[in-house]
Amino acid sequence: MAKKLAQSQLREMKQNWWKLKAQALQDAANKCDFKSFYQNLKGVFGPISKGVSSIFSSDGTLLTDKKEITKRWAENFSNVLNRESTVDQEVIDNIPQKPAIENLADSPSMSEVEKAIKQLSNGKAPDKMLNVIVSFRHGMMASVRSDCEQSEPFEVSNGTKQECVLAPILFALFFSVMLETAFKDTSEGVGVEY
Repeated sequence: MAKKLAQSQLREMKQNWWKLKAQALQDAANKCDFKSFYQNLKGVFGPISKGVSSIFSSDGTLLTDKKEITKRWAENFSNVLNRESTVDQEVIDNIPQKPAIENLADSPSMSEVEKAIKQLSNGKAPDKMLNVIVSFRHGMMASVRSDCEQSEPFEVSNGTKQECVLAPILFALFFSVMLETAFKDTSEGVGVEY
């Protein structure tokens, strides 16, 4: 009987605590008092753990040393970012050919860059534009930071640099060619009913 009474009182105390926290959070949000809001939010979630998570090495050994963990993360990302790229030549051959501009030996003007970008969106890039894209990736390096430890830099052969201005352009080009290839024999669109 005493145990049930204690459990009941504990549940009631928890409910009251949650109600008070919810009300304090709501009051702080209504007043736009972000300092109080986040202090109350910390009270709900508790302190942030800053411990280092253990991971396994590539051979299955448990790693607990910060430097070894960082080194393992670097090894993992190096493997992910340097995978062998496979391209189906038949798919490349089926991309509609667009005429290339042959007289691009001079440095491009702004209007020529805009024109080249428009050509890129059609699925084919002039050689000079391809050279510009390749130069963005040439010598690309990365490192991993884990709990204030930084790995040695490693080379990256796939992808683009973080925040690279070419990343969305290259994605748009790839996606447009992919859609054009996937739907080249389709005359119908997507039906939308209201």
